[in-house]
Amino acid sequence: MKKPLNRIEEYIHEMRYKNIDNILITKNGQTVYLKNFNKEFEGKKHPIASVVKSIISLGTGIAVDRGYVRLDDCICEYLGEAFRCTTEKAHRKITIRDLLTLSSGIYWQFGIHASQPLWSAVETEEDWARAILELPSAYTPGTRFYYKDADVYLLTQVLQKATGQSIRHFISENLYQPLGIALAGTDNDFGIRNNHMGDIGMLTAQEMAKIGNLCSNRGEYQGQRIISEAYLKMATAKQIDTNEFVKYFGMREYGFLWWIHEDAYFARGFGGNEIGVFPKYGLVVVIQATAKKVSKEYLDVIYHVILKEESLIS
Repeated sequence: MKKPLNRIEEYIHEMRYKNIDNILITKNGQTVYLKNFNKEFEGKKHPIASVVKSIISLGTGIAVDRGYVRLDDCICEYLGEAFRCTTEKAHRKITIRDLLTLSSGIYWQFGIHASQPLWSAVETEEDWARAILELPSAYTPGTRFYYKDADVYLLTQVLQKATGQSIRHFISENLYQPLGIALAGTDNDFGIRNNHMGDIGMLTAQEMAKIGNLCSNRGEYQGQRIISEAYLKMATAKQIDTNEFVKYFGMREYGFLWWIHEDAYFARGFGGNEIGVFPKYGLVVVIQATAKKVSKEYLDVIYHVILKEESLIS
């Protein structure tokens, strides 16, 4: 494995990618490459930004498997108190499936995370779900992808109502603990604006790899079924086109809070944080990076270097 190790480091040096903190690669569940580029995050918890969206998708799958919710349930069944007589009728047709595909149809102004203009208005309200649902309808639910954290916020509120637990507790108990992942114990703002989520958005590179390998292994971990293969097949396959957002994120297809690209699927977070799962090769690639105001993505490291190494793709 010496050759790909050297080439990865050489390429990162050539490209002056100074914000990459960790890269970890597993093949068939075994670590074949691990390199720390920033001692601050060597073996430590790291903010994963919107990678957590894909983790929320897995939590949703567990809730579906256990009968708490169904994909085509309308969210008004769970968030009825957030709806008013003035709420647009289209919003009453929004389903859990629509939230998972970021296609609620609720009007939004695009901006990455903290720069999303409408958050400042939503955050002034006591009931954020109601504030979001009072926004106008821009599209028929389920028909058009539009990247917005508001859909994910509504999804977490549905899950909390359905399970009777905070999203943090539900994911910790039903996903993290079976994987041997302990919560960081430190609050973290990772772009979804949900104070019930806390530290589920802080993971080590090894813990991110566990998430990727759980998916690669069709929902099983060390012989234990954590999430159904049926849900994972849907979550990690194309459900909707990303439309104009391909120019921002570089991927044309989206599953259930997972990005789909060719024969792979990705959990993606601002600043270049990634879990890439390549079932064809049994590969999971984790990149952790420090987000800056002007941040990069590092898919070229994966596609121009890692996937060019014969020993990894044979």
